[in-house]
Formats: sequence, C-alpha cells, structure tokens
Amino acid sequence: MIRARAQFQCDTFSIVRFDHPLDVPHTDPSEELNENYSLIFVQQGGFTLSHHREEMQFAAGDLFVLTPGLPHRYSHANAHPDDVCLSLIFEPETGEEMFGVNRNILRRLPKSNRSRYMHSRICNLINCGRRGFAEDAFVDCIRMLLTNSAGSEHTYKLNQLHWYAGRIDLVRELMETHSAEPHSLASLARAAGMSRLHFAHVFRELMGVSAYSYLLRRRLDLAGKLLKSGASVTEACFKRLRVGNKVVIAVTDRDPRCKMITLDRDTAQPNPEVMRGLARDHEGKAGVYAAVVVEGTIRPNDKITLQE
Repeated sequence: MIRARAQFQCDTFSIVRFDHPLDVPHTDPSEELNENYSLIFVQQGGFTLSHHREEMQFAAGDLFVLTPGLPHRYSHANAHPDDVCLSLIFEPETGEEMFGVNRNILRRLPKSNRSRYMHSRICNLINCGRRGFAEDAFVDCIRMLLTNSAGSEHTYKLNQLHWYAGRIDLVRELMETHSAEPHSLASLARAAGMSRLHFAHVFRELMGVSAYSYLLRRRLDLAGKLLKSGASVTEACFKRLRVGNKVVIAVTDRDPRCKMITLDRDTAQPNPEVMRGLARDHEGKAGVYAAVVVEGTIRPNDKITLQE
C-alpha cells in the first residue's frame, strides 16, 4: 500500500509525501502510468524503477523526474518497504514549460550539493509554510536545477551544508525582497558573513548561477510584473523569449537607433527611409538588448514565443 499525504500547495505546484504504512503489506503493481509532471526526492529507503528495458536503483538523496504518460514500475525488496519520497507535482502549464522537452524518458538528476540544497529548501517550505515564500523565484530555482544540477565533485558535509544553506537563504531572500537595491558582491558577501571569493563560490555551487545572474533574474521578474502584458517591443521589455525548445533570453532594454542601421546590407549606402521608419513605427528604437537565461543551441526556423 502507498500512502500519500499533502504537505504544501501553491498556484504552480504542490508537495506530497509518499510512504508505506508499516502494518499493511505492499504489492508492487506490474506497471503504472504517471499522470503529472513531478520532481521526486528520495528521503529514505530505496527501490528499483523500471521504464521499458531500463532499470535504475534509487536510494536516499537521489532525485528523478516523471512526466505524464510515462509507463514505469517500482520494485521493492520486501513486502514492507520503508522508502519515503517527497514529490513536487506541477500544474500542467508549468510542467509543460519546465519538462516538456524530455517527456518520454526516465530522467535521473545527479546527487549534488545543489540538489541537497533544494531538498533543504523544500523541507523548510513544508515546515514554515508561506512565510517569506516567493513562488516565482522558487520555481525559477527549480528550473535552474533541472537545467544544471551537477555542481562540483566535492560534497559538503551535512553540518557544513546546513551552515552554507542558512547563509545563502539569507542573501537569496534579500535579493528576492529588495531586488531594486544597489547590491554588490561585497555587500552580499558581507550579509552572508563570508569573504567575497568564498561567497561567490558557495552561491554558484548551491544555486547553479552567480549571485549577479540571480539578482538579474529577480530584477527581470520584478520589471515584468510592473509592465503591462502585450507583444509590442515597449511592453515586451524585461520579459522572456523562448527560442526553440530550450533557449530562453530575457529582454533587458531597448536599443537606441544609430547610423549603422541605416546602411543597406548589400551596398553599405545610407538609406534615410530606414531611420524615418524606425522613428515613425518603433519610437526611434532599432531593437532590444537581451541576456541569456537558459543556454542551448539555436537552429534555423526555431519558433520564438513570448513568455508571460
């Protein structure tokens, strides 16, 4: 028997704890079909997970992804399993955006300082509820974990990880709640009680991006919330564009017109009509500046979509 108990819920995901009642024998189904987009952390115990001819062994500290329609089978060594899992179950729209590219494979994420830090944040969320919870930032951190989950080969000791997690939590929450303030690496490191070099290394190790990149993401999120939705260039500033299946770029500013754009690309001769057109139709702007949020390969004919 499998017991499921809800631990937390917000607009984009819920957290469910799965375990087995000790007094009820368990029989593994011959096959199960997943219904949701899920990121699953194994907290204790272990099991074998099969997908077609592929088999993976999971134990405490491991994590993996399941997507809708994925056939799989759990196998336990005895009739009274002791494994416990925390599952982040995402709403369909959020799950499609985060996991949709690799829907037909059983994906295992490497165990790392980064994944252990995310697990600690999930446990804190369960224990503390919505106090200080920034949903968009939390989901973005999960997105970063899925994109780059490896980290370094050096695994922190448990007490070391707990201390680092507390320091990074403090600074991360500072950037999430006061993203418009003029933070610097020195001021953030000072808030964490660490040297600049040490802070920069630990932040990247646990978060997967530099402190500056994370601050930029939070500022872009804030700017996006302040602007009206729409597809014009002006209204799209500070929003995100998805290119193809993976690459995401964040529009950060508009590009002012310059003489270079009036030159014909074949003859290099100036064409004043181009400048007049920009002034008339695009408020004198030639385009936009953007920052890469999710790296990847861009191919000819990739679809470009505006993310809200």
